[in-house]
Amino acid sequence: MLKKTLHEKNAELDDFFAGLKTLEASLYPKRCYKCGNVYNSPEEFFTKTRNIKNDAEYSGLKMAYDDDDNVIIEAFRNCTCGSTLLSNFGDRRDQSEQGIKRRAQFEVLMNYLIAQGMDKQSARKKLLTLLKTNDGSINLFSNNDDV
Repeated sequence: MLKKTLHEKNAELDDFFAGLKTLEASLYPKRCYKCGNVYNSPEEFFTKTRNIKNDAEYSGLKMAYDDDDNVIIEAFRNCTCGSTLLSNFGDRRDQSEQGIKRRAQFEVLMNYLIAQGMDKQSARKKLLTLLKTNDGSINLFSNNDDV
């Protein structure tokens, strides 16, 4: 098994936050009741805590359902003192018919760029940049990783 670089781990963490939102604003700041450590945001919660198992393949994430049968993600993490903490998240993606169509189109474009020889991470980055700038000026086939 190949170890992931810090850059790859940070990119995965960014992707994770991009797809989730905190279910309740009142969850943060989150305080460890054992040692008093305070985590002011979801980002801080994930970067300053550890997996609950000493296994890189174990995420500590668990799918669950809220009272309205909506899917939520429970994130179990260990504080630096060893106490297990829990934070709940929901999917912030647009679940409307239009949102589903946009994600399907994004997937089609991703597959096209990958079929043209672009690696998945670069293709995703270029498409997201295009969506953010929304001016059509990005060259999807340039070798410049900045756009």
